[in-house]
Amino acid sequence: MNTARVVGSLIPSGQTTFYILGVNFFLYLAMMLFNAQNGNGRSVMDLDFTTLFLFGAKEPSRIFSQGEWWRLVTAGFLHASVIHILMNSWGLYDLGAQVEEVFGSGRYIVIYLVSSMFGFFVSSLWSSSLSVGASAGIFGLIGAMISFMSFSLEVLVRR
Repeated sequence: MNTARVVGSLIPSGQTTFYILGVNFFLYLAMMLFNAQNGNGRSVMDLDFTTLFLFGAKEPSRIFSQGEWWRLVTAGFLHASVIHILMNSWGLYDLGAQVEEVFGSGRYIVIYLVSSMFGFFVSSLWSSSLSVGASAGIFGLIGAMISFMSFSLEVLVRR
């Protein structure tokens, strides 16, 4: 069974970036509302550690000692501030459509999720601090495109 093909069939071609961005913004809005209702943080635009933790931020002691491996996935869809989500969204928007066109929806999702989870796993090994964001997934997409470009250039040079 081809996992990328199965995953890709769940989302219409060309729409994957918008779905990821939608999930990111929905979760940020939910966290802003939670933050505001509970009086956490300095403002609704800058989320506090409690809110980030409760929504699934990377927290190494919980991941390794209590088996909360799901945090490696959720942390990649959470953002700590308006500037944080806007900058990550900009990078994902610019790069996502190109990666999806080259690799297809299924592979795009797999590259993004595996990169994000691996990034948070490695981060958990080196840092005990709470962290969130789409940067690891975006860097994975950049790596995939660099690999594709290198392979494409090699094929052209051989001709």
